[in-house]
Amino acid sequence: MKRITNYHSHIALCGHAEGTVEDYIQEAIRNHYEEVGISDHAPIPSEWMPFSTYQYLWLDQMMTLQDFNEKYLPELEMCIKKYPMIHILKGLEIEYVPHHLDYYDMLRRKLDYFNLGIHYFQSENNIVSTYDHISNQNMIDYVQTLEEAIKTGLFTTFVHPDLYLLCVQNFTSFHEQLARKIIELCIKYQVYLEVNANGKGKYPKEEFWKIVKEYPDALILIGSDAHRIQDFHGKQVKDAISFAEKLGLNIQERMKLKPWK
Repeated sequence: MKRITNYHSHIALCGHAEGTVEDYIQEAIRNHYEEVGISDHAPIPSEWMPFSTYQYLWLDQMMTLQDFNEKYLPELEMCIKKYPMIHILKGLEIEYVPHHLDYYDMLRRKLDYFNLGIHYFQSENNIVSTYDHISNQNMIDYVQTLEEAIKTGLFTTFVHPDLYLLCVQNFTSFHEQLARKIIELCIKYQVYLEVNANGKGKYPKEEFWKIVKEYPDALILIGSDAHRIQDFHGKQVKDAISFAEKLGLNIQERMKLKPWK
């Protein structure tokens, strides 16, 4: 598989990555990419949750709304003008927190696309981190969060959709039922499912993607989720491509943008 696009990568503004937008664009050009979307973690207002939770989820380390407007967008625009030989898209990876559609709309109008990443979500009257040992009820609420999010029409791709399985040792019929619900929702709302290359051996989960293979209408992308320049087109990406090819997944070469109002 010749890789010529990528729509999931991060820069130093998120507080746990390295490099600038230009660093990643130059790496893409070196590797003969034709289209690249930069999608750093979106600014989430601190007033949306208790500040102790905000800190626990690392949100205090990520870009602020001021950073978004005064650093992130201007650098993207600069690169679009400086590197006309490659098509550059402006994106964000963003969580879905209900009841804040005006804020999402304000950000989305300045961009080409949103990646949906559910790293935390509302469950049982708390905000739960998907990286913790989440309960079965939490997993049900993870899927409910997905459904509420993609019904808005805001999101183009659901990145690392198998993250709910992170701490699962034994894949059961319960987990399969949720996998099918995730896949069917993404098909219904024409949202891409991402094979994530940055799972460090914990994902992508083969059990999940074997089920995806049963759905020929599923739209699938490979996302580098690069947090370091060398990971943009490095071994992790090659491993993700091998994973997808071994399972016979129908990977899309390019992402089709969803218009937003």
